[in-house]
Amino acid sequence: MIAAKLMSTVSVTVSTPPIISEFTMLPSPAYAIVATTFYWQVSDADGDTLTCELDIDADGTNDYTIDDCANMASQGHTYATSGNYTARLTVSDGISEVQTTLSSLEIVSPLLVDVSVNGPAVAGGRVPYTITVSNVSAQPMDDVSVVYTVPAELSFGYASDAEPNAAGCGGVTACANGEEAKWALDTLAAGESRTITINAPVLQGVLAGNLITAPVRVTADDDEVIDIINVSKTTAVEN
Repeated sequence: MIAAKLMSTVSVTVSTPPIISEFTMLPSPAYAIVATTFYWQVSDADGDTLTCELDIDADGTNDYTIDDCANMASQGHTYATSGNYTARLTVSDGISEVQTTLSSLEIVSPLLVDVSVNGPAVAGGRVPYTITVSNVSAQPMDDVSVVYTVPAELSFGYASDAEPNAAGCGGVTACANGEEAKWALDTLAAGESRTITINAPVLQGVLAGNLITAPVRVTADDDEVIDIINVSKTTAVEN
């Protein structure tokens, strides 16, 4: 008796994983409340249609799903607040998937602050400062204010040594060491800039070689973003 041989055929599909050749964000750094765009280049050796999922803050939840992402190779997004983020891109061909991340994405404030000082300083003279605050976003920024902390080497008359005048320091005419002069800029329109000029007297007893450091703090309290920006400028005394 001859034993019969049974044979069966099993079809096995071998899938090559997708390839992510590029994943970027532009502009970089980007501004909070201003649209930025993620770009990628993905491919599949088997010609499968690819689906991309984008997690814009790597919190484990995909924020966008992009079908046929080999051809739809970008996705816009607007971050609500400034900070450092990590974004994750997951690409699937329906059988296997690959991931890549963008780390330390810098999202900066939509308010730009420039502080300049015309030095060096001389005891008994004056130190001219210029503070410029700009809104680079596409929408108004509300409740913008500027705070200038008076250095120990200066005296600052809030009604005479600045344009525009500042709010007072404890009800006196001049601000002394560590006191704060304030300007309420209120709302900055999209693209608007405001400039404050300060021409503060240097105290007579300040010695040559001293460094005068003036801290400036800019804040904005908006429905979508709260920003605090600290800038300081230092100038030397050369009598």
